[in-house]
Amino acid sequence: MAKLNKKQLSLLKEMPAEQLMQIICEIADDNSQVKSFIINQYLLTPEELLKKVESEYKRKIKSKRFYDYYEAAGFFEGLYKSIILPLEKTVSARPDKTEVCCHNLLISFDKVSEIADTSDGSWMNYYNGVVEIWLKSLALQKNKGIDDIADKIFSVLSGEVYFNFNIFDKYKKELGYNVIRALREKLLDAGDVNSAVELSLYIRDVDFIRQCFDKIKFNQPEYVIKFAELLIDELCAGEAILVLNQIKDDKTVDHAGLRDKWAEVFALALIEEGEVQQAKTICLDGFKNRCDVVFYK
Repeated sequence: MAKLNKKQLSLLKEMPAEQLMQIICEIADDNSQVKSFIINQYLLTPEELLKKVESEYKRKIKSKRFYDYYEAAGFFEGLYKSIILPLEKTVSARPDKTEVCCHNLLISFDKVSEIADTSDGSWMNYYNGVVEIWLKSLALQKNKGIDDIADKIFSVLSGEVYFNFNIFDKYKKELGYNVIRALREKLLDAGDVNSAVELSLYIRDVDFIRQCFDKIKFNQPEYVIKFAELLIDELCAGEAILVLNQIKDDKTVDHAGLRDKWAEVFALALIEEGEVQQAKTICLDGFKNRCDVVFYK
């Protein structure tokens, strides 16, 4: 359908509000689809929108139909439009109720995965949309207290396998570093050292990561390498070399596909320490294994 042209838009702008209201009412009375669109898009209160979201979600997950690989993308796109878009409108007005709604959506995602194929990754746009609105709603409730917000986040993380921690790098300032620290302590108490270290990397807490590395020995090579990069940024290249040497012969570095990254960071640390010749040797060895421009630089 053709859009209104400039002349038509200009005439609309010149119309008084009463006349525009009359036009809208006439169109809505004449077309039930238009009426439904106007109501759902513009005339629902935040509370009504939330009820509509909850009702729509319950209807979806009660479906006995299974959406296969070829149908899943359409299913999750529809879920995004009917769930995420309305929640984007409610989060600022009613962060408390939006948070509760998102919490329920996250902890029940398994039910969604039971009725739709998730192998193509199309679910991620919907799921990440819920996560982002949830974190926004929590950030808007920081007056409730640091521990309260951290508890709410932990209650989801403790039983959730789909959650990607790197979202905290984006929302660390909105949530506040103190909330991140409180959440980190809860993860550490629960024995999830790697996740606690990951959060610490986002807030650049060198002292905490150093203690974990010395006492607990977190075992993810990715985090060890990122810790070394952070040390270099903090002008502690000598310590970065010692850290990287701890996993020099660790096969998990190769299994994770991080050998080139290890060599790159190790060479950078050596250069910072004035060991240019040794850094060249590392780069040459890396270049022999894979002709990557990073080793040439």
